[in-house]
Amino acid sequence: MPFLWHNLVEQDCLAPRPDKERRTCSSCNREFKTHDIEWAHMAKKQKIGYLLNEWMVAWLLFYAVILAFVVSGFWRDVTLSAYAEGAITILFVSAVMLGPFVVVKWLTIRRSKQRTVAIKAAAISGAIGDGSY
Repeated sequence: MPFLWHNLVEQDCLAPRPDKERRTCSSCNREFKTHDIEWAHMAKKQKIGYLLNEWMVAWLLFYAVILAFVVSGFWRDVTLSAYAEGAITILFVSAVMLGPFVVVKWLTIRRSKQRTVAIKAAAISGAIGDGSY
């Protein structure tokens, strides 16, 4: 499978993405291999690398620093209701800030799994139709 340099897409992280492994070039109509890997074909380290890539770790550290400042402000309060209010605030802010990242990664993995199942089903039905199964 040729690698076409004019189709090289810069990724924003070093870990492979769960996406189509082969694509068709829009300019020359040749099939080429991408740097992406379907979720089912990834090794465990690659899956962890996708879920916790360098951008996600940087954002998590940034949020941890912000949450540390928020929590330090609640330490002065000694009542249980103040602690509960602070915990709810922190959970809400965390959900708002991290929610989009989690949703996008979950949808990407889900699409990759659906593609893999569809490809396997097409291969099995093609093999049955050919009589080679």
